[in-house]
Amino acid sequence: GSIDLSDPELRNVVIRLSEAADRSSFLHESGHLWLAQLDKDARVDGGEFAADLETIKAHMREAVGTDDVFSSEFQEQWASWTENYFMRGISPTKALRCRLKSSRSWIGCLPLRSN
Repeated sequence: GSIDLSDPELRNVVIRLSEAADRSSFLHESGHLWLAQLDKDARVDGGEFAADLETIKAHMREAVGTDDVFSSEFQEQWASWTENYFMRGISPTKALRCRLKSSRSWIGCLPLRSN
């Protein structure tokens, strides 16, 4: 799968899935979208969004050596963690469990459309 996050407002996001894609493919790409939305919300609204993002960044520094939300290492690790949480309910750390739980609720509210 792939995701187009080129719209800075995240209003026109497109997730593309191949014929061979399964639920985990969609969940993986949704993880990228959730991270982009969290980053935007942290910059615009701060507060709890910024605190959640800082928690995630701290774990990413440990896991992949960077806290750059837009690096491929960060993006892919987060998408994998998100996918794993959605599929198996397993969080990589106790501190991230709450952040992933909130993303699970958020993903359930996405408007879905197929072409």
